[in-house]
Amino acid sequence: MDLQRELVECLTLGQGMDALVALLRRRLDAPAAFIDLRGSVLAQAPRRAVWPVEALCVWQPDGGAAVDGLTVVPVELEGDVVALLCTATGPGCLPLLGFAANVAALELGRLHAILSGRRELAAQLFHDIITAAIPDWDSERRLRGFGVDTGQANHVILGAADCSPKRLQKFPWNLHALLAQRNEPYVRASVQGRLMLLVPEGEEMERIARLTLGHLAQLGPNARVGVSGAHPGVSGVRLGYYEAQDALQRGPGINHREQINLGAALLCANLDLPMYELAAMAMQPLLDYDEQHGGQLVDTLHAYFSHDCATGPAAEELFIHRNTMRYRLSLIERITGRDLSSFGDRIHFWLATTALRQGRRPQ
Repeated sequence: MDLQRELVECLTLGQGMDALVALLRRRLDAPAAFIDLRGSVLAQAPRRAVWPVEALCVWQPDGGAAVDGLTVVPVELEGDVVALLCTATGPGCLPLLGFAANVAALELGRLHAILSGRRELAAQLFHDIITAAIPDWDSERRLRGFGVDTGQANHVILGAADCSPKRLQKFPWNLHALLAQRNEPYVRASVQGRLMLLVPEGEEMERIARLTLGHLAQLGPNARVGVSGAHPGVSGVRLGYYEAQDALQRGPGINHREQINLGAALLCANLDLPMYELAAMAMQPLLDYDEQHGGQLVDTLHAYFSHDCATGPAAEELFIHRNTMRYRLSLIERITGRDLSSFGDRIHFWLATTALRQGRRPQ
């Protein structure tokens, strides 16, 4: 009973998992460790002990309590095995090890409840940003509370798997951060049944995407990840969400953003689409060209659509020769990589020029 009381006090007095593992080491006179299912040693005593992490990573509950000469007990959180408590002793220590695992699970549950509250706040903020439910200045203020610099460009990562939304929301992604009572390295939340991360530009996006995909694969089949481009500001978060969502729909694995066709986007019947930001992104190469060369490509495109794609009347409106009009349209195609003879690309550009002219910028 004294040992059980000491195990409980290790955590209730704020000494942490290191103290619990060190106590097991002293009392059992054998190495002990707390290891997550990815093979990361979260706490161990002595510090230089060697553990068969590959064998532990493939441990299954029906495989018994012995792994390579170790006695192993699972630690559960929200019904999932998230880590293993191991000692280099025989099965005689199982009752004590089982009690220690339950104590560890209670501590993880307490810390995870705090983290879940933060994730729920982040989820509400992400939803408000995506739907433009609050002013951008208020979104910027609230994002700063999560350590996000909106002056810097950020990527949006969306992830999904065939699992329940509750499992996606509650799964503990980073036991290191949880045990150290640190915030997660990136703002993370469950939004509309998908995992959403906000990652600053310059981070190792491929590594983060692979880790995210690996975590999702633990939750269910058909794991998939969509990665946006990097965009600054609150509007950039909004735009990044739709880029990542479009990428996510391309199927399992890691998918990066492609050019979004505005006509196809509207067919999704999503009334929350950030049309001004999408239009600005579509027209940016032409806006840049006009600014750098004193050109009129954007005005040319607008005139072209104003006259139902007839080059003659459009040229007359702009007081230019028809050959000049054709040259400008050809230049627009080269710069944007789109084809003005394609009905889909015409719709795309018509929506983009109309949205820019109307100036439908979210308030």
